[in-house]
Amino acid sequence: MATAYWAGGTSTDSNDADNWIDASNGTNPFGSVPDDDDHVIIQPTSLSNVDADCIQNASHTWLSITTLASSSFTASSTYDLILEDENGSGFAVEFATVDTFTHGNGTVTIRNGGTVGDAAIQPATATSTLGLYNLSLSNSSTSCSLYGTNKVWNNVSMASANQEIVLRGATTIGGTLSL
Repeated sequence: MATAYWAGGTSTDSNDADNWIDASNGTNPFGSVPDDDDHVIIQPTSLSNVDADCIQNASHTWLSITTLASSSFTASSTYDLILEDENGSGFAVEFATVDTFTHGNGTVTIRNGGTVGDAAIQPATATSTLGLYNLSLSNSSTSCSLYGTNKVWNNVSMASANQEIVLRGATTIGGTLSL
């Protein structure tokens, strides 16, 4: 298990290994595109080593994702993002502010063998592209807490009756809630 940091060294492409480094504001290559063994932290271009914002242009499976303040993570097209663990703060998804995540009509799925407790999703109601498009809980023991004011623009689905979604603020679901 490792942590990959976004640096955008050669492009905005999340699927290019040359865009990832192994430490915050570092210079050493991560060595690969992050996968299901890695936590991901999206850094802002205000850091000296970050050259470009991150655009997700392939489906990814990571342990967790954290976007730092003033960073930008844009999910292009309908690519999915699967998260299988929690970061050091206890979240599978931790977005710093409303402008750090732009969806592309894909699905963010929280799934694992039972250790993911919460998905923290920050305010996401500014435009029709900020926030989550689809949210899915695919493991029977995964719960999801939504913090702050949130918008899921399309659907929220849960795989079993043993799951729970805890609303810790105002949440709007633009499509259907499937239990």
